[in-house]
Amino acid sequence: MQVAAERFRIPDLCICDQGNSDKRVVTTTPLLVIEVLSPEDRIGRYHERVSDYRNMGIRGIWTLDPETRKAWDCSTGDWIETTSFRLPGTPIFLDVAAVLP
Repeated sequence: MQVAAERFRIPDLCICDQGNSDKRVVTTTPLLVIEVLSPEDRIGRYHERVSDYRNMGIRGIWTLDPETRKAWDCSTGDWIETTSFRLPGTPIFLDVAAVLP
């Protein structure tokens, strides 16, 4: 996903509206990105990534940690721990317990 002229990110999951015609590189603002932390990842390393997503105008930025079974909504720039996600104005919903049992 191209987040700036010379900057690219590869989110774990990216949901775009139907208007994105190029399937190789996402250049239009996605509706939602989801990052899944690996065991070696640390939240501190993701602050820059979340900032890139916010600067691109992505409305939904969600982060999941399978190891601790925690989830955060980073859409506002803050890391708000949550047990479920909902993308306002869409039918998109995710129950964290359903994906991190």
